[in-house]
Amino acid sequence: MSPVDRRRRRARPATVVGIALVVLVLALLVGGLVRVGAVSTSYWRSVDRSYAAQGAVVVDQSNQTAGDLRRLLAGWTSQTRRALESTLDLLVRTTDQQAQAAAALSPPEPWGSLGPRFAAVLADRARAAADLRSAVDGLLGMAPLPIQTAQGATNPETGGANGSVVLTASQAASALGRVGALLEQADRTYGRVRHGFARAPGGARLPASRWVRNTAGWSSGPALTAAEQLAGAPKLAARHQVVLVPTAIDVTPAPVPTPGASAGAATLPPTSSLRVTVVVANDGNVGEHGLVVTASVQPAAGGRTSQRTASVALAPGASEAVGLGVVPIVAGRSYQLTVAVTPPAGEVPGSTTSRTFAVKVAPNSAPPPTTTTTTTAPPRSSRHPTTTTTRPGAGSHPTTTSGHHATTTTTAPRSGRQG
Repeated sequence: MSPVDRRRRRARPATVVGIALVVLVLALLVGGLVRVGAVSTSYWRSVDRSYAAQGAVVVDQSNQTAGDLRRLLAGWTSQTRRALESTLDLLVRTTDQQAQAAAALSPPEPWGSLGPRFAAVLADRARAAADLRSAVDGLLGMAPLPIQTAQGATNPETGGANGSVVLTASQAASALGRVGALLEQADRTYGRVRHGFARAPGGARLPASRWVRNTAGWSSGPALTAAEQLAGAPKLAARHQVVLVPTAIDVTPAPVPTPGASAGAATLPPTSSLRVTVVVANDGNVGEHGLVVTASVQPAAGGRTSQRTASVALAPGASEAVGLGVVPIVAGRSYQLTVAVTPPAGEVPGSTTSRTFAVKVAPNSAPPPTTTTTTTAPPRSSRHPTTTTTRPGAGSHPTTTSGHHATTTTTAPRSGRQG
């Protein structure tokens, strides 16, 4: 046997062993990958199905809200302003809560980008609801109704009454068209997300959800028709009516009863200042802002008029007490007090926006001291007259000065202060 053959025989066992080791390693790797894949598939199946189960609850709520929106659009011209605003406010709050619930479903995130895309659908619907309210408010001059909190009535959306931007019918129609486009976009995104969950490892199922059934209803023509109908609806017409509450006009100090005083007249105790507080109410259906409330005090005998002003904003149906500061007055004099609120455009001034009162201030209870001077002929021993002065006081204290000076005697009653 040649040396070459012997070397080949010795190399065969080493080659066989190497091949066997490679096969063993590959088998271990494949088995590990299979087991990892099985575990990974089980994980994603669990996550996707859990996410879809929670998301289905949010989708069902969103579908109910879509039904509320369709009913609103079908009959919103027959509603009152307050009812329409209340319905729009509820739509905005509900969709916002649904968007927050969708965003809170992760982590853990479902397969791929299904979680963020699902949350984006609910966020777009919430934004569309807010844009719809803004369009209607701008067209009709409305504002979100105030929310009652522990601190009182507040309006987080506008910070005050009538804070929306005024829109023409054409501008409102354009805004409505953008609302419809955003809702259609959300519907398309949701359809893709729903199919994505069905194809994902979990094979999860989400309920169908479609907010826009008639895309043509949000086009420019129907949107303009809807805006013009809203602007011309009799029940939605703006009505301005701001009033001073007649039973809630207060002055400090409070008037004292005076027998025989004429109606509308008031007698105040002795004082040097007057504080006025009034209650202004909005009995109309339009939010009012920049209302100016004024208190004017004019002396009855003529003279300079003192005036104090304050501004207030009121939502429809709201009222507020307005303090008008301190006005200086003089005891013992009479004045004319006029309280008024400047009516908004569209309201005629009258007795409901202005009230006038006759005010008399009682004099101080202690009158100023009086002085009586008597001059008598001087005695023979003096070249100067004697002067006697009598003043009311706590007692009698005569004082005499001799020499070249007058003699002065001061006499005061012992009764003390006189009424």
